[in-house]
This record gives sequence, C-alpha cells and structure tokens, in this order.
Amino acid sequence: MMNRIVFAALSLTLTMALPSLAHADLVTNGGFEADDASGGPVTPPSGWTVVGSNPSIGVDDSNPNTGLNEAFLGTIGTTGTLQQTLTTVAGTTYTISFALENGDPTGGLSSFAADFGGLLLSDTFATLPTSYNTYSFTATATGTSTVLAFTEQNDNSNWFLDDVSVTAASTTVPEPSTMLLLGSMLAGYALMFRLRRR
Repeated sequence: MMNRIVFAALSLTLTMALPSLAHADLVTNGGFEADDASGGPVTPPSGWTVVGSNPSIGVDDSNPNTGLNEAFLGTIGTTGTLQQTLTTVAGTTYTISFALENGDPTGGLSSFAADFGGLLLSDTFATLPTSYNTYSFTATATGTSTVLAFTEQNDNSNWFLDDVSVTAASTTVPEPSTMLLLGSMLAGYALMFRLRRR
C-alpha cells in the first residue's frame, strides 16, 4: 500500500514539475464555433474583442473553412481589429496559424495584418485568390500575456478568418530552483520509502 502511495506522489510531482508535452491551444473560440450564427451574424465573437471606429466584424455561417462558422471582417473606409489577449510564458516559442480568405480582392482597399506581440503578416493582397489559404508563423513570447490581433480593411467585401490557433512550439528549460525543488522532493520520497521498509 505504501509503495502505491509513494508511486502516486512521485508521479504527481513529476507531472507538476516537468513541462507539459501536450501543446494546448491558447486561443478561445479559434474556430468561432462557440457562437450560434444560424439566426444571423453574431458580434463580437465569443472570447474576442473588436476594436475600431467603424468595425464590421463578427461571426456568421456563410463561408467556413472548417466547421459551421467563420469570422467576417469587412470594415470600410478605416481599419478594424479582432483581438484576444493570451496567457503566455516568456521565452516560449509559439506556433500561430490561421486560415484566411479575401471575399473579393478586385476593388477598393483590401489590407490585412496579423500580430502576436510583433508583426507576423502585413499586405494588401490585391490579387489574393478567393479561397482559403492557411498561414503559419512562429514567434517567441516576451511576457506573461501576448495580444493576438488581426487588423483589416476591406472596402469591397469581407475577409474570412477561421481555424485560429496558438500552440507552444517549445518550452523554456526549467529554472534551477525548480530542479532543486524536484530533487528535494524525490530525495524525500526515497527516504520515506527506506524508513518504511525498515
């Protein structure tokens, strides 16, 4: 019985002290499926903030890349921003990916920029095909929170955004104090086990 308790405690310690191998998605509602757009557009998307003086940004179900919904971004005459503040770890590299389509790149100003603590993508996409393209970038976080932002203007139609994700591509090496704590706990478990056997 004691062996099982020691083993369970050791497993819990290792789980808490070592970096997680699973790369959980940091984005809330990245596929825009948390909103029910079956009755019409929903704005703002759940988990996201919309910024701009004349933003036309929300969720609908007219042109998803996957699933039932996508975000539409069609601000006219000025720029609008769809953003979310993510909890990050300084020094950790993240993979940022999203699917993007220009509803009609043939007329008017059509610009799009993606930002994750620094500019990832910026262009006018005057000739971007009217089908989804998937973009993927890596960036290293510099603090405990990082703003993921998409800033756009589309005077002629909408941008369509879907399948947004941010996952840890690598993690920082544990600090010496963390390793010291882990070593002390392991030594304590070993001593407890030896005393129990006597």
